[in-house]
Amino acid sequence: MKNPSPVLSIGIINWNTKDLLFKLLSQLRDDVSSLSREIIVVDNASSDGSADVVKEYFPEVVLIENKKNLGFTKACNQIIRRMRGEFLLLLNTDLTIEKGGIDDLVEFIREKEDVALCGPRLVYPDGRLQASVRSFHTLWTVFTEITGLSRLFPRNRAFGKYLLSYWDHSDIREVDFVSGAAYLMRASVLKEIGPFDEDYFLYVQDADWSYRVKKKGWKVFYCPDVTFVHMEGETVKKISAIKDFLSHYERLIFFRKHYGIGKAWLLYNMTIKFACLKFFVARLWDILRNKKRTRSMRWIFLYRKFGRALLSRERIVTLPEIAEKSRHGGDVLGFLISYFTEENESNRN
Repeated sequence: MKNPSPVLSIGIINWNTKDLLFKLLSQLRDDVSSLSREIIVVDNASSDGSADVVKEYFPEVVLIENKKNLGFTKACNQIIRRMRGEFLLLLNTDLTIEKGGIDDLVEFIREKEDVALCGPRLVYPDGRLQASVRSFHTLWTVFTEITGLSRLFPRNRAFGKYLLSYWDHSDIREVDFVSGAAYLMRASVLKEIGPFDEDYFLYVQDADWSYRVKKKGWKVFYCPDVTFVHMEGETVKKISAIKDFLSHYERLIFFRKHYGIGKAWLLYNMTIKFACLKFFVARLWDILRNKKRTRSMRWIFLYRKFGRALLSRERIVTLPEIAEKSRHGGDVLGFLISYFTEENESNRN
């Protein structure tokens, strides 16, 4: 006899964060819940024994083992295809959850039938507030971010628009989108809208899904009554060298899809000009202070090359397609890590 469907499916994507994964799964096991739930882990070809840890210590967890790193977005969609719950909670491995907080999130979204997804308040391990809600990017918000105006004047409504840094994040509020680190979604909306867009590899898929959801009349809410601790950046620490490229490139995909090719070209040119300006100003500042620091324009060169190709073609060519033509055979991270590693080796030589 088939087991009844759970109320909640919890999805976790892992790549070489064995210790963090063990800690999170232990927390979930200890978090006594009134809700029936299942846990699904997708392991993106980890080399640190993560999958073996799940098999040995958490046999109740559904484990999907990928033979290569498919990226965050495709791994999320693997969970979406496998899930059986009424709701789906996606969690990063670098989270510490509040006991009872997951049930509170589910209760919140259940009570608001027009809400497609919601997210909790996130804080750093030292208790500082983390920017866990955002506005959809526009040319203006990108300009304030890349010029540093958003950091210089965070309390100003115009300059702090993207991260909503002028707001203390203490009240329940409808927002554009919430951080993908902890992301509670309604399964019925997933069926209506569809899964994440796999043109995105690692970033922006959360903003894209929220954008599509809101166009259909659904709402996205921030729920500060639930707080999770997030060690932001721990899950992508191993690829920090390529983070700049991926975040800017996938933002360009978002602009092309939702704002049109004209605004996408404006974003492309603005990003290159201001990124180059920031690089040369930083280099000059290092020289004036007699500081020896290795700064790289490598991500800008890659962005310029792939960004131009992205905007010049009739259809979007994804990063896995680009990597497929390299010696890495579709392994995006292998392709990008190799690109940046070659530069580091040439710098040492």
